[in-house]
Amino acid sequence: MLFQFALRIVLLIASIHSVILGVAICFFTNSMFRFLGLKPLTELFYPQQNGVMLIIMGVAYGIAAIDLNKHKDMVFFTILSKGCAVVFLFYYALFKSAPLAIFGSGIGDGLYFLILLILAVIVYRESRKEV
Repeated sequence: MLFQFALRIVLLIASIHSVILGVAICFFTNSMFRFLGLKPLTELFYPQQNGVMLIIMGVAYGIAAIDLNKHKDMVFFTILSKGCAVVFLFYYALFKSAPLAIFGSGIGDGLYFLILLILAVIVYRESRKEV
């Protein structure tokens, strides 16, 4: 029960984080770029589209938090998306000379990934034992 609660809380935090980041990227694109140490852009379509995708993903993470058994696929989607983000962010941080903030984002998403993965394994193993 404690691990289910913890998994729901981490999913909810990931949801809120992604929605806030998505809104910031959509509406304050160049301010966010400057904050991250990136150059402002004149063409904003693709960064803002990424902001919309972050909002959508954040909503999916929130749906996963509502009912861990009913939305197990969304929990796995969250873990997969965080894992992919880690690979992408570290690749850019290490091989594309991205600003330090990108490396920090990789660490943050890496922590989300590990915590979500560990909690999900525990929760779903426990639920198998109950059957």
